[in-house]
Amino acid sequence: MDSLPTPQPASSPSRRRWLIVPAVVLAAAAALGGWWAWRRAAPPEPPAPDLTGADPEVAEAVEEARRAVLHSPRSGAAWGRFGMVLRAHDFDEDSSLCFRQAERLEPMSPRWPYLHALTLLLTDPEAGIALLRRAVELCGDSPPQPRLRLAEALLAQGRDDEAEAHFRLALAHDPDSARAHLGLARLAGRRGDLAACRQHLRFCRDNPSSRKASRLLLAEVHHRLREQEAEKELRSADGLPDDALWPDPFVEEVLRLQVGVQARIEQAGQLLAQGRGGEAVALLRETVQRRPDAAPAWLALGRTFVWMENYAAAEDALREAVRRAPDSVEGRFLLGSMLFLRGKHVEAEACFRKVIEQKPDHALAHYNLGHCRLRQNDRTGAAAAFREALRCKPDYRPAQEALEKVQKP
Repeated sequence: MDSLPTPQPASSPSRRRWLIVPAVVLAAAAALGGWWAWRRAAPPEPPAPDLTGADPEVAEAVEEARRAVLHSPRSGAAWGRFGMVLRAHDFDEDSSLCFRQAERLEPMSPRWPYLHALTLLLTDPEAGIALLRRAVELCGDSPPQPRLRLAEALLAQGRDDEAEAHFRLALAHDPDSARAHLGLARLAGRRGDLAACRQHLRFCRDNPSSRKASRLLLAEVHHRLREQEAEKELRSADGLPDDALWPDPFVEEVLRLQVGVQARIEQAGQLLAQGRGGEAVALLRETVQRRPDAAPAWLALGRTFVWMENYAAAEDALREAVRRAPDSVEGRFLLGSMLFLRGKHVEAEACFRKVIEQKPDHALAHYNLGHCRLRQNDRTGAAAAFREALRCKPDYRPAQEALEKVQKP
């Protein structure tokens, strides 16, 4: 007779825990094995961007950063720095490849998903927003820039409620944040809450990164309320330089890697926007000393002197810019303007004539040519120039007024 099966004792809680532990260990071992296999796998080849015609300083910086990756292919810092160098010089697609590899090698660093996001926002906003969320998860509000960038990206995509939540979290961390207040002002304006919009703009008017934008938005508020102050705010905005970039330690780290003439011109422009004209001049003087053949640097130096109302120095810099690049319409136009301001009307007229030869529909060149002729008592020639300005730009009121004045008996 077959025996009955022997009953098995019920598993105790302690036994069940021990049964679970091997499964956890096996899963961890599998994960570790996968990670180790990935670590042992051959790293990808770092990108090699086309540097044909690049500024020699840019080419050297890119090659140096690439060599560092080849030397330490499993270093997240090396991949990330190569990505920053590429991003600093507008090799966006290649920089994304580097940031992606840096994220894999240093998954707890917010820097790499954040910088990767700033590139992707230009072409794939949803992917950029996802990376910004990751950066915020990793760093919270210290520094605050990832959350603010995320809020702005959400606002640009019309996801207003999510954007507002992040702007308010940023304000909870820093109640005086002009950037967060500007975002909330834009959001309030979009919703038609003009009182709230105006209230938030109070925190933005004196910040060099929001002075112009806040005045333009306030002018819109005045216009929607049919208030006369709209025109005043527009004039105030027109008299200001473009807003400076928002302070951002991650972006500033990238910008510090910029080299070459164009990089210095952009850096000088930022200094000028921040009211640091003396530093902008010093940077551009150093640039033309190192690269005297660089006409764009001479032109930027001339523009900077114009902004600072140092017309004698502007004339000298612009003469050199035109000598280096005789076909530069902008350089010759600015030089003509400086010569006119300094009372050199014959030379100024020659500049504006040359501009018109190169660009016949340049309304301002025709207009300025008319004033040069007026200073030389050539009223007939001035009238002809003003008519040409109006032909190029029929709604240009200063030319219409000048023509009417010169035609009076």
